[in-house]
Amino acid sequence: MQAGLAGIGPGFQAAWGDYNNDGYLDIIAHGKLFKNPGGDNHWLKVKLTASDGKINASAVGAQVRIVVPEIGTLTRHVETGTGQGNQNELTMHFGLGSYSGPLTLEIFWPDKATQSVKVDSVDKLVQVDRK
Repeated sequence: MQAGLAGIGPGFQAAWGDYNNDGYLDIIAHGKLFKNPGGDNHWLKVKLTASDGKINASAVGAQVRIVVPEIGTLTRHVETGTGQGNQNELTMHFGLGSYSGPLTLEIFWPDKATQSVKVDSVDKLVQVDRK
């Protein structure tokens, strides 16, 4: 298996995250860290927080949508656990393929408020704080 995960067998605990901040998701499973070697594709990481006191500070439950030309609409949610024994980082990751142009984030906060944020370039972390 090209991903290097062949033979690890079934399990109940795993977590995805970009531990080395290179834009590519790595995985921890079966007590081992599997580092993603990356590639040529573009990416965007989005970290939402809320300091206004109207929703939880980590923005759990918020949703971000972006429209990427030639790919379509990508949607991610701020979530914590995704199953028994799993815990992912709160930063959302968007794989953009070969697209490297500007984007608009459409943010849907848990209290039904919405927000648009323009992003001028990719291959970076964008932090949005709801104030």
